[in-house]
Amino acid sequence: MGDSHARAWLPMLDELGKDENWNIQGYTKNSCSPVPLDSAAPDSDRSEQADSEACKEFVQNASTEIGQDDNIDAVITAGSPTDHGFYDVSGAHSDSIAVDTVNDMWRAWEDSGKEVIAIGEVPHFEKLNGPTCVETNPDDAAEACSLPADDANEGRQTVLTSAADAQDSPAQFYDPTPGICDDEQCYSMVGNLVTRYDENHMSADFSRSFRSDFEQFLEDQNVLGQSNTATLTAH
Repeated sequence: MGDSHARAWLPMLDELGKDENWNIQGYTKNSCSPVPLDSAAPDSDRSEQADSEACKEFVQNASTEIGQDDNIDAVITAGSPTDHGFYDVSGAHSDSIAVDTVNDMWRAWEDSGKEVIAIGEVPHFEKLNGPTCVETNPDDAAEACSLPADDANEGRQTVLTSAADAQDSPAQFYDPTPGICDDEQCYSMVGNLVTRYDENHMSADFSRSFRSDFEQFLEDQNVLGQSNTATLTAH
C-alpha cells in the first residue's frame, strides 16, 4: 500500500512472482501515504481537504479489502517522506498518533492471517537527476553522480519506518539502503545500472536488481514459509 515509491518496487515483485508462482497485485495512488488519517490540517483550503479525503478513502478502502480477502498472504507497503502531519477525527496530530494508527492497520492485517512487510525509503539525491548526471559524466559517474551518505539519507524517515521501529509492530522491515550506499557515499550508478529515473524514484531495472537480496530477506524472516503459491499485495 503506498504511493509512487511503492510502485517502484513492482518490477522486482512482478519478476519474483512469476518465478515463484505468486500472484502479485499492485495498488498505488500518487502522493498518497499509506496512512489512514487526514493529511490536511482542519484549517487548510478546500483543495487540500479534497486531496486528503481522497487519499484517506483510498487507504481505508484498500485496508478493509485486504483484511477481507483470504487469498492474500502478505502485504508489502512503502511510501515517501512527507512534509505534513496526519490528523485524527478530532483534528489532533502527532507522530505517535500516526505511528499507532499505522500499526493498528497492520495488526488488523496480521489478525486476518497476512504477513506484513514495510520497505524503507531509498536515499534522496535532491536535485541530482540520475540519468542526466550519468549521461553527462560517462567517465566519472561514480564520483560525479554520488552524494555523501549522510546527506542522501537525511530526511528519509517516514511514518512507516517509525511504525516498523515500534517495539510491538507486526511488520518486518526491509532496508534497501545497502544496495545503493556504502558507509561513505550513495551512488547514481551501481554496477552498470542507473539507480533512479529522476531524483528519488528507482528505475525499473534497478528495482529488479534487489530480487536476490529481497528473497534472502523473506527467507531469513520466514515470510510465507515454504508456500509455493501465494498472493502478495504490494499496495
